[in-house]
Amino acid sequence: MAACGVEPNESIDYQRLISVSNFDLIREGYSKSAFGVYVGSAKVSLVDSVSGPGLTLAAGPVDLSNGSFKYIAEGRGRADSTGDCWVWLYSLDSDPSTVEYAGVDRLTPAQRAGVLDGSLVVIRLNVLCDAQADG
Repeated sequence: MAACGVEPNESIDYQRLISVSNFDLIREGYSKSAFGVYVGSAKVSLVDSVSGPGLTLAAGPVDLSNGSFKYIAEGRGRADSTGDCWVWLYSLDSDPSTVEYAGVDRLTPAQRAGVLDGSLVVIRLNVLCDAQADG
């Protein structure tokens, strides 16, 4: 997937190194940070599902929830090609606006139904590496 026409950078590169077990990537882009939006089972540990080079995630001292984005965890990771990167994990409310945000055209009918009935969850990972934070 293209990151919305943005020139490749360390944040985008690190986001693409992240793996989210049993989740499908449905959207990615760059808006002040790289982000990936995924859909998968609501019955798994979201923190344990996310892995990346040198990445550790944990709930932080401040709740960074914003609107329909529910803050889950944050952490740092590092790859030789990207340097140090911050990662924030959010889940989205299971309501029609979540389906709209995820992109009706990006979800299968079964995924849309699963998000609406709560059996599936949409998560968002934001990534900001030092090279972009300093820019």
